[in-house]
Amino acid sequence: MKKILAYLFVTVVFAIQVNGQVNWTKHPDNPVLPKGVSGDWDDVAVGSPTIIYNGTTYQMWYNGSDGNNANIGYATSTDKINWEKHP
Repeated sequence: MKKILAYLFVTVVFAIQVNGQVNWTKHPDNPVLPKGVSGDWDDVAVGSPTIIYNGTTYQMWYNGSDGNNANIGYATSTDKINWEKHP
């Protein structure tokens, strides 16, 4: 009997369909590092940032990809909103 109840419970739990939010809107105060322009090493994706503050400047190391290769990029900021990518 316990096995049947457990089976029914699992079946009901996994049968429930959940829909998440599908339309995302960027908040204007959200700092985002944009992908590179077409032909750049990071023109397909950027992500996985690591940021440190050295007392005057925020330094970010991030992953970038051109769709075939992944590399590590570097960017700096003084306000955590406007980032300057370094070649």
